[in-house]
Amino acid sequence: MLYDLADQKQLPFRYILADSVYGTNPEFIEAAESLVGITYILQAPEDTLCWLKQPVIVDKKYKYRGNAYSTESGHPFQSKADSQST
Repeated sequence: MLYDLADQKQLPFRYILADSVYGTNPEFIEAAESLVGITYILQAPEDTLCWLKQPVIVDKKYKYRGNAYSTESGHPFQSKADSQST
């Protein structure tokens, strides 16, 4: 539908406004993003969760059953002190 309107140029438009039904439709969003020079604003459902600011991510190191782990990777790691003693 959007492609047809853009190609025919019978109804010129620069903006797309859509409610939450279209705002959650991946095909509609992809079509809106692909139109060069068109600004689009889509409504998100009211129960959509989002961050107002980028969350701070802290890498914590912990031990479990004698092995040291990192929350960043979840895999065991070897600290510099451990590697120098071996």
